[in-house]
Amino acid sequence: MAAIRLYYEDAYLTETVTDITACIEEEGRMLVTLKESLFHAQGGGQPADRGTIDGVPVLDVFDREGELYHVVERAPEKREGVVLKLDWDYRYDVMRQHTGQHLLSAAILHRFGVTTTISRGEDFVNQIDLERPLSDEQLREAERDANAVMAEGRKVRGFFVKPEEMEQYKDQLRKAARPHDLIRLVEIEDYDLMGCGGNHVRSTDEVGLIRVLYAKDVSDQKTARGCFRVYFLCGDRALQDYGEKVASFRRLSLLLGCDPDALEGRVEQLHAAYERLSARAKEMEAELEGLAVARLLGEAREAGELTLIRAALPGRDTKGLKAVAEAVIKERRCLLLLTGSGENGTAVVLAQPKGYSGHKLGERLKALLAETGAKGGGSPFFAQATLPAGEEAARAAERFFDALEAEIGG
Repeated sequence: MAAIRLYYEDAYLTETVTDITACIEEEGRMLVTLKESLFHAQGGGQPADRGTIDGVPVLDVFDREGELYHVVERAPEKREGVVLKLDWDYRYDVMRQHTGQHLLSAAILHRFGVTTTISRGEDFVNQIDLERPLSDEQLREAERDANAVMAEGRKVRGFFVKPEEMEQYKDQLRKAARPHDLIRLVEIEDYDLMGCGGNHVRSTDEVGLIRVLYAKDVSDQKTARGCFRVYFLCGDRALQDYGEKVASFRRLSLLLGCDPDALEGRVEQLHAAYERLSARAKEMEAELEGLAVARLLGEAREAGELTLIRAALPGRDTKGLKAVAEAVIKERRCLLLLTGSGENGTAVVLAQPKGYSGHKLGERLKALLAETGAKGGGSPFFAQATLPAGEEAARAAERFFDALEAEIGG
């Protein structure tokens, strides 16, 4: 017989005594079933409760075919008269988040006619997916509405109805309830009615605060159940987030030498300066690349039937070496053997125009990769690698280039 779910009778009950009906070892986990349970299973966007069974921590709770399974660290020593203790602080926080979600979703529907398609409350920051986007100002309006109703201290109650009784509630429901033998509805007095199996506070003012953090378009995400996702916090979580952000603002204002109220303007000034410096840096980079290209062209030499350029360009990674090589090849048909240096190690690039020689650069590079254990590769016309940092890898690159030059005819 499935456990009696005591939280449906009283979500504020924190301790009771009951019997264990079974202990099951399954896939390396110990599962316990109970005659009665205080612990809500994860589901419907609500995380599982925490607590203990006769002092043994409850790690998770899940519902399978109508039975509650409690994942515990180990099997309790006795089976009868075990004490269940709920982690009340955690439960109460979850209840406040969940009721706050109902208020926010109802406010969005009442104000803008936009339906919440799914809610998620397993993480610290709650989420709801909406069927269509809202502007920042619209979200602020919905937040104000939800907080206004919350502060009124409206009654919240959960109750069960039979399927044949649902007809009298269908016009009041915010969203159609899923069919069950018994359907649980949660009502916020004169404001919202929703099918829900989760735990809620008794009065809306217990939520304390509802704060929308931000929202984003999720229409391109396969896991989304709507096109627009809203992130929010309630109660102590919202206050904690506010306190952390205030502290962060103070630290940033001290760092930037301004009052907190002037922080936005100061950041805008810094951003404008950054844009100017970035533009100048790009100009200088182009100038330096031009100088590097001119230098390399001046160092080109004949090696057998090929024109060869071999050079070290410190401070350039494979991306930078490739850009220089492509610029050189536009000016002159040649084979380039380039090395660079950076934080990640020695960069190596081999490049030549298509059809320039019979040297298949990607194949040639394999010898260096095997010697150094580096990753890389490429085509017959372009190959690259980043060797491990250190003198040993740099010397291996020099030996590789020496051998390649000797083979070419240099």
